Amino acid sequence: MADFTPHEAPAHEAQALPVMQPSKHIGRDRVLAKVYEHLRDNMPVLIHGPAGVGKTTLAGVLASAYTDLPGGVLWLHLHNPDLGELLVTVGRAYDIPEITNRENPLAMVGAVANTLTAHKPLLVLDGSFEPGVAQEFITRCADGLPVLLLADEQIVGPWAAVALTRLEPQQAAALFKHLTAAEGPESEETDADVDNLVAALDSSPFAITVAAGAVISTKQQPADFLATLPRQPGVAGPLLALTASFRSLNSALQGLVLMLGATFHGEASNELLSLMSGAPPEGIRQAMLLLVQRGLAQRFQRYNSTYYRLHPIVQAFAQPLLRGSNKLDSLRAKVRDTLLQYAGAHSEASASAYNQLAVEMDSLMALARWAAEDGDLESVRQLAVTLTQAGDFVHERGYVYELATLQKLAASSTSAFPAYASNEPTPLPYEAVDDEEEADEDEPVPVAVPLPLDTLPADEADDDEDDLLDEEDEDDGDDFYPTLPYDLLGEDAYDDEDEDEDDELAPLTPSSMAPLPLDAGADETPNEVENEEPEPEPEPETPEPPEMARLRISLSQAKQQGNQHRQAELLSQMGQTLVAADMENEAIASFSEALAVYEELEDRGGVLRTLETLAALTARTDNSQAAVLHATRGVQVAEQTGDVARKMHLLSILGDARQQLGEAEQAIGAYNLALDSAREQQNADEEAQILLRLGYAQLDDSRAQAAIASWEAALTLFKEQNKRDLEGRVLGGLGTAYGELGRWTEAIAFHTAALFIAREVSDRDEEALQLSNLGYASVQAQQLGQAVLRYRQALHLAYQANSRENIISMLTDLVNLLVESPRHLRIAELLADEAQRHDPSDRNVKRLKERVEDEIQAAADNGVQWTPVSGSVQDYAANAYQLLDG
Repeated sequence: MADFTPHEAPAHEAQALPVMQPSKHIGRDRVLAKVYEHLRDNMPVLIHGPAGVGKTTLAGVLASAYTDLPGGVLWLHLHNPDLGELLVTVGRAYDIPEITNRENPLAMVGAVANTLTAHKPLLVLDGSFEPGVAQEFITRCADGLPVLLLADEQIVGPWAAVALTRLEPQQAAALFKHLTAAEGPESEETDADVDNLVAALDSSPFAITVAAGAVISTKQQPADFLATLPRQPGVAGPLLALTASFRSLNSALQGLVLMLGATFHGEASNELLSLMSGAPPEGIRQAMLLLVQRGLAQRFQRYNSTYYRLHPIVQAFAQPLLRGSNKLDSLRAKVRDTLLQYAGAHSEASASAYNQLAVEMDSLMALARWAAEDGDLESVRQLAVTLTQAGDFVHERGYVYELATLQKLAASSTSAFPAYASNEPTPLPYEAVDDEEEADEDEPVPVAVPLPLDTLPADEADDDEDDLLDEEDEDDGDDFYPTLPYDLLGEDAYDDEDEDEDDELAPLTPSSMAPLPLDAGADETPNEVENEEPEPEPEPETPEPPEMARLRISLSQAKQQGNQHRQAELLSQMGQTLVAADMENEAIASFSEALAVYEELEDRGGVLRTLETLAALTARTDNSQAAVLHATRGVQVAEQTGDVARKMHLLSILGDARQQLGEAEQAIGAYNLALDSAREQQNADEEAQILLRLGYAQLDDSRAQAAIASWEAALTLFKEQNKRDLEGRVLGGLGTAYGELGRWTEAIAFHTAALFIAREVSDRDEEALQLSNLGYASVQAQQLGQAVLRYRQALHLAYQANSRENIISMLTDLVNLLVESPRHLRIAELLADEAQRHDPSDRNVKRLKERVEDEIQAAADNGVQWTPVSGSVQDYAANAYQLLDG
C-alpha cells in the first residue's frame, strides 16, 4: 500500500490547519499577547467565551505562527472522546502502529507522552470534550508542552484561563468594513449604518461575519440588512444575523444547510453530501462555496477530499427547524443509510479507498453511537463487518481501537428503567437585593437560546469564487444555484411555476417548519401541504420581567461608580428575576457574570452561593457537564468555608449531573458523600431523597442488591414523613431491582403496590409507568394474559396523555405478544395498523406488520378460527382500563 499522511498529522503550514484563516486579524491584540506569553512558557491555556465570540479564529491566528516551528501544530477537533480515543488519535497523527494497533491503548500513555515530548507540537483541543479527559491527557501526556483548549465556559483545570469577550464597537465596525471590502472613505451616513448594524448584532464576530456575507451576496447596504433583522427582544446578535441570512438563501441552499445540519456532527465531505442529496459533486462544491462565503460553514481538505463543517451555531439553528417539522428523524435515517452505502463503496483494498474511509471515520463512529442508542444494532454490526472486510484498512490506518468500540456497541443491549428527578425543581439559593432604580435600555441582553462554540470570519474569496458571486442575479438566484432534490427532506422538488398546484409539495423553508421564534414582521405565510395537519403555532417568547429595566439602570450606575459588590448583588438579583420568569438560560448568563465579579472580589461566600445556584440551574436545563463543573468547584469552596449544608446540596447536584451523563459510578460516589453530610446534620428529608437517587445510580451500575438496601432505607423514612408519592416511587424502584435479579414474582408485587399508590395520589405518569413495568414483568414471569391486560391499560393512559411515543411502544409490545397466538392474529393486525398510522416510517413497526401478515397467511392455510374483532383500538384499551376500577 502506498505511503500516506493521516489527516490528523501535525500541520507545518497555515493552509494545512483544519480551520480557515482570516485574511486580516482585527482586535484581540492584548489577548493574543497574553495567550502567547503562556504558550511561550510551555503552559496550557484555556480560551473560553460564548458562542460566536471568535475562539477558533484566535486559536487559528496563534497556530499559524506555530506551523513554522519544527513541531508544527497538532490540531485535534474532538467529539467527546475518551482517553483511549485521544491516545490513538495521537498515534495516528505520528503513524505509530504500537499505539494504534491496540484494542486497549491506555497502556501506551508513556509512549504517547514520549512521542509528543520528542516532536514538541502546539496542541489545540477544539470541539467538545470532557474536562476530566482533557485534564488527564494534558497532565499525563502533554506536560511541559504548549496547549490551547477552546471551550464555551470557564472550566477548572491545570491551565491558565483567558476569557474572550465580544469586540469593541470600533473593532466590530472595522471587521464588517474589512469583510465587505469597504475600508475606504465612507460617508457619515454609511458609517452610522455600519455602527447601528454591529450594535444590533452585539458586536459578535460570528454575527458580523454572517451579516457581511449576506450583504455581499445579496448586494445590500448595511441599512438594508439591518432592516431584515427579526424584531425579537432578548435574542442575541448571532441568532438575529443567522435568521436573516438563512431567510435570504434560496430553497436549494436552505435545504443544503438543513441536510448538513442533520448529520451527526454537522460535517461531511463533498462526496458524502453528493451521495446524500443526489446532486453532482460539482453542484455541491459550488453551493457549499456560497455557504462558506456567507460565514455559515468552514472548508478545508482531508487527503484529496474537500471537507465541510457547519459553524456549530448554524447546526444548533438547523436541528430545531428539522425537529419542529418532524424531518430530523427521517433525515437522520437517510444519513445513516448513506454512510453505510459510502463505507461499502470504499471497502476495497486500495490506497484511494482507504483515504475515503478515513475521511469519514468521525461520521461513521458517530453513526454507530447514534444507532446503538436508538437500538439499531444491525447498522452497527453492518458497519463493523464492512470495516473488517476492507482489506487491511483497520490495521494500516490505525483504527483498531475504533473497530473494537464498534464491536462492543454491536454486542450491547440496553434496558430502560425508571429514573426520577425530584417532584419539585431543585431550590436555588437566592438572596434578595433591595433596589428601586430604573432600567438601562443599553445594557446587553443575555442570549435567548444556548448557542455552542465559536466563530470564524470568512476568508477572502478566490478569483473564481468572486466570479460566482458576481454572476448571482440580484432578484432571483434560483436558476444559478445547483438544484438539490428535496426528497432527501421528504419533500418534492420545488418549482416556482407550480407552487400553486395542489399536487406539488412546498419546499422545506423556515415558514413551513414553525419553531423559529423570530418571524415577527415577516411577509411569508406558511405553505400548506396536502393531507398534513397544520403546524402548531410557535409558543410566544416569554416576555422579560418589567423589574429587569430598573435593575439594568442600577447595574450601569454601579459600573460607573466602580462598585463591584453592588454589581455582583444586582447581577444575582437579575438572575433571580429571570428564573422567576422561567427564563433559565438567560438567568445562567446573569449568574455567570455575578460569579466572575465575586471571584475578582475574592468573596468566597458570594462565589459559593453563585456556584450552588449555577450548578442547580445548569442541571435543571440539562447542561449536565456544566453542572458537574460548577458543583465540583462549589464542593471545594464549601469545604474551605466549612459550609456543610451547601456542601451536601452541591454533592447531591453533582450526583444528579453524573447520573444524567451516564457516569453511574461517579454518581454513586457523590451521593454517598452527600448522604454522609445529610446524616451528619440529621436531615432526614434530604437523607431520604439522596437514598432514592442513590438507588437508581446503583441499579445503573448493575448493583441491584445495593439499590434494594438503599431503597428499603428510603422507604422507611418516606413512611415516617408520610410522603405517599415517594413511597410509590421507591416501591417501583424495588420492583425494577428485583426484576434485574430475575425474581419476577417479587417484582410484580412491588410494581403492583406502586401502581395503587400512583392511583391513590392521582399521578397518571407514574401509573402509566408501573402498568408498563407490570406488563414487562408479567411477560418474564410467563403470565402472558396478565401482560396483555397491563399493556392494554397502559395503552389507554398513553391515549389519554396523547403521547405518540408511548402509544407506539405499547402497541408494539401488544403485537409482539398477540402474534404468538394464532387465534388473536386479527387483533394483532388491528394494533399493527394503528401503530403504522401513528408512525408510517418506523422500521420496527413495518417489520412487525409484515410478520403479522405472514402469520395470518399461515394460520389461514391451517384453518385457524380468529377471535372476533370489534370496536376501535382505543375501545380495546379503555375496556381493559375499566377493570382497574372494578
